[in-house]
Amino acid sequence: EAPDEAALIYADGWVALRNVTISDHVIGVGSSLFAATAGTTLTMANSIVWGNAGTPIDPSSTIAISHSLIEGGYPGGTDILDIDPRFVDAANGDFRLASGSPAIDAGNNAEVHLDFWMDIDDDGDTSEELDDMDGNVRRHDDIGVTDTGAGTAPIVDMGAYERVTGSTPAGITVNPTAGLVTTEAGGTATFTVVL
Repeated sequence: EAPDEAALIYADGWVALRNVTISDHVIGVGSSLFAATAGTTLTMANSIVWGNAGTPIDPSSTIAISHSLIEGGYPGGTDILDIDPRFVDAANGDFRLASGSPAIDAGNNAEVHLDFWMDIDDDGDTSEELDDMDGNVRRHDDIGVTDTGAGTAPIVDMGAYERVTGSTPAGITVNPTAGLVTTEAGGTATFTVVL
């Protein structure tokens, strides 16, 4: 168990987290997921920190966070989302992105790490982008969602998993038997029907 029940304690160094999902981490009251000592640098991009106990990030830590989905937000971050990431089944440990997730096509392509330092997949190609946790290539274009990230399409997703199947496009239709039907769960819409 890490000191103060943190998920990551870093001291006297540099830590770069890219396309990471941290969820369902139980820590004590007043604890943080990340804690740092003076002179330490942590950068985070294209990541999701959601559904954890305690304070997500120690407000006294210096962390450069961009293009990430952080529960409770992160003042001083760049392009931070604070909205349910819509995991497939977080209660059972499936942190893949569900159809229409706000984290799909919302990352920053410039922050996708390359396989240059270790050849993690052991294929001899060190100029390729790192795959996701399932071994899928990054930057799969989901045409069912609007690209909100940075770079030229296809835009990388936030989190450890790239959604590789298309999302159902958001919309509202009127069905004569079911009434109003939305393809986007959890959203609301206000409109007026004039006959």
